[in-house]
Formats: sequence, C-alpha cells, structure tokens
Amino acid sequence: MNADDALTLSDEQLDRLADLLALKLAHVKPATPAMLTVEDVCATFQVSRAWVYENAARLGGVKLGPSQRAPLRFEAKRVAAAMSPLGRPDLATTAALQAMPRRTRRKHLHPVYDG
Repeated sequence: MNADDALTLSDEQLDRLADLLALKLAHVKPATPAMLTVEDVCATFQVSRAWVYENAARLGGVKLGPSQRAPLRFEAKRVAAAMSPLGRPDLATTAALQAMPRRTRRKHLHPVYDG
C-alpha cells in the first residue's frame, strides 16, 4: 500500500468506527480460564492427591461426568481463595498438617491432674 492508496477518515467517521468496534468487542466472550487438574492443585499448593480428593467439595471440584471415577477439575481462583488463610483458616491449617511428615505433627495434649 503506497501513500496514494491511504484512506482518510473524518473525525465523525473515526468516532463511528470506534463505536462499531466497541459494540463488536462487547459481544465477544472472554476466554474461559483453564481448569486445574488434581495434579495441578497438588503441585501448585503442595498438597497430596488424597488431600485434594478429600477436600474436593471445599475447593470447588467439578466432576467431568456422571461416573464415580470421572475426573475432577478446579477453578484456580476458587482453590486459591479456599487455600488462603484469610478465607478459610481451617482449610489452610489442615493442608499444612497434611504436608508435614507424620513424626513432626504435634499431638493433642490433654490436661493432667496433679491433685
């Protein structure tokens, strides 16, 4: 395209073009975020597969089919919110305990009567 073939638009035409473009873009659906697999959740949040399956409902897990063995998928934002200490302290504490080796877990101590 050379300079002689250039298209010249008035300010009104440019405004109209911008309005039409904005309308078209408003109807375009945003890309849906990819869903996380169980393995993704394990790797990202340093938890075991068993823990993810046990807490799937709390993490917003969605089954991809009716069978009992249907794969689970998770929304990244929802999992992050559930894992946040501010969102659910009980879930974060449970995850931290699950990640610890058994021998270093604290035992629940009961009061002793010295009477």
